[in-house]
Amino acid sequence: MHPQSHSNPRKDDFALTLKPVRESVKLARDLVAVAWDHWGLGDDYVPRLVASELVTNSVLASEKYGVTQDILFRCHLDGCRPIIEVRDGISEPAVLIPLSDRSEGGRGLPLVAELCAQWWMHWEDDNRKVIGAELAVSA
Repeated sequence: MHPQSHSNPRKDDFALTLKPVRESVKLARDLVAVAWDHWGLGDDYVPRLVASELVTNSVLASEKYGVTQDILFRCHLDGCRPIIEVRDGISEPAVLIPLSDRSEGGRGLPLVAELCAQWWMHWEDDNRKVIGAELAVSA
């Protein structure tokens, strides 16, 4: 699988077009490592974990709903704040669900909420969902 890189005039913008398959999660983590190194932000463990959770959620939802549209993954700086975004073709909203000790899944978004300065969800004009997270470090 060869992800498509998006050329962008901003040198601090890193993006990939990913297939909605589990192997895409590693590609997203790898891109985060490149971005964090480029920005000189130091330890990239938390942002790679956030990328893993967001892309995994998108891949699993694509499998559940039979969606085959590509996932657009992006890391960029908003001023000096690093942002990770995942854009997919899932019409269902991402929801923080209450967890119990018996829950076998559903921990990704609560984990993202705990590890990030903030997270959000919105729909683009083409009705594709975007989930974004601002990491709690500054460039």
